[in-house]
Amino acid sequence: LYVEKRVPLAQYNCTLPETDNQGARVRKARLAKSLTIRALAEASGLTPETISYIENGKNPASLSTLRALSEALEVSICYLGCFEDLPESTLGQRIEKGRLCAGLPKEELARLIGVDPTTILRWERDGSRPSEEYLKKLKQHIKI
Repeated sequence: LYVEKRVPLAQYNCTLPETDNQGARVRKARLAKSLTIRALAEASGLTPETISYIENGKNPASLSTLRALSEALEVSICYLGCFEDLPESTLGQRIEKGRLCAGLPKEELARLIGVDPTTILRWERDGSRPSEEYLKKLKQHIKI
């Protein structure tokens, strides 16, 4: 009987098989494009050390780092960040997942739609619900 070991992605509260994480996905995408760590660093504007730490699971990638890697590797941020398995049962969860898959920090999304970042946080935690006006603005920038 094979039991799949799952490890939590602490920052995003989701679980994936031990061999399927941000680092493994970055490495897989890099190798699929036949890039060395140094070549990916040059293409993404990151340091080789940063990429090595991510691939080896020593540091999770920030959204800005995922965005740079996504562009250089021509793969989605959602894939690299392992965000596809995040829950979507509430509007707040869909807003958070949409924001992460778009590679937008709370502050940037807040600026784009004209609200305070704490408002985004309240929406994502289901502490309040966006008005129809802000829901339309959200849908212009993220997939909900």
